[in-house]
Amino acid sequence: YDLSTGLTETPFTKIFKSSSIATVNEGRCDMLPADNIFIEDTENGIISFGDSAKIKLTYSQRENKELIRGLHWSRIIPDNKEFP
Repeated sequence: YDLSTGLTETPFTKIFKSSSIATVNEGRCDMLPADNIFIEDTENGIISFGDSAKIKLTYSQRENKELIRGLHWSRIIPDNKEFP
């Protein structure tokens, strides 16, 4: 949401839908440099990295179809040389 214009942009809707990311009850995301995004899809046990066009990398915490292991508030720890 842009306070100065009052407009809301949703640049990641496409990848959320195409990747079936469902963070209805649990999950988090962080914006990364170069318009990339980090997504923790807790309910599906998946961490994804991507941009507005596609998911570039995923990491799964699934043991099998029935068991999802906890992701426990995953996050990116920035290297101060690359991140402001």
